[in-house]
Amino acid sequence: MTHEPANAEQLFHELLNVVPEYAPHYTDHMEANDELLPYVLMDDFSRFVVECCGSEDPDLFERCISLINAWFVSGGDDVRLLLRSTFAETVETLWRNKDEFSRVYDALVPELQHSIRRFD
Repeated sequence: MTHEPANAEQLFHELLNVVPEYAPHYTDHMEANDELLPYVLMDDFSRFVVECCGSEDPDLFERCISLINAWFVSGGDDVRLLLRSTFAETVETLWRNKDEFSRVYDALVPELQHSIRRFD
């Protein structure tokens, strides 16, 4: 039994359509690994989203967060596991930077917020 999302290729295809700025990261991943490794790539995308949080392009951050929220709400258990195992853990690492943590955390749907440990 695999824990990879059944529709991982479709998921990342959607990502590239909504967030074309991520395409160079996707290309680098595919060249380095010769295949799609969903957990590795989603972990990288999670860090990308956190970096976008403080960028001068708020639309980029909003598109990323909207996509993650939509995946979490409408995706299957495999997609939610992928997001809990990568994105939620990345957000947890921000707890020392309260402004950045709050900005990301507050933008998430409540269901995904419950997956993130808070260190208040």
